[in-house]
Amino acid sequence: MSFLDAFKKGIDTVKKELNKPESFKKGEKFEAFAKNKVYPDNLFKLLYETPEHDKTSERFNQSAQNPDFKFMDLKTKEEFWVECKYRSKTNDKNQIEAVKPFQLKRHQNLKEPVYYLIGFEGEPSNPKEIFEIPIEEMYTSVYLSHARKFKLIKI
Repeated sequence: MSFLDAFKKGIDTVKKELNKPESFKKGEKFEAFAKNKVYPDNLFKLLYETPEHDKTSERFNQSAQNPDFKFMDLKTKEEFWVECKYRSKTNDKNQIEAVKPFQLKRHQNLKEPVYYLIGFEGEPSNPKEIFEIPIEEMYTSVYLSHARKFKLIKI
């Protein structure tokens, strides 16, 4: 690759990052937090990570419809999926608007257990509260009081 080609590739990468919606950036930060702090590699084996969605991609990667991660607990050997969501506030009904109905329905069809890891308030890389809600207890909008039943101890 020539210097000019490498330079153009670098410029394209910077453009993509600058044009990325803020919600995507927050999501990526929370996913990194989840992968490294909530499910660290000394306790969980990472089996799957959803590929980054590139809007300029010519073909949609169908596996991007899976939850964000699939882990195996190294102690129990249990495999499970995790869908990460960061939310900075509740709606007027004191609910966290967490997931779209079609996502919830699609995730209900997976064989292994699915958990929704919700980071709430604070920063995506250091949320004030973290909830790990099993899919059986998940709704598209979750009352904060319900989410707190699944609160993780501060990481």
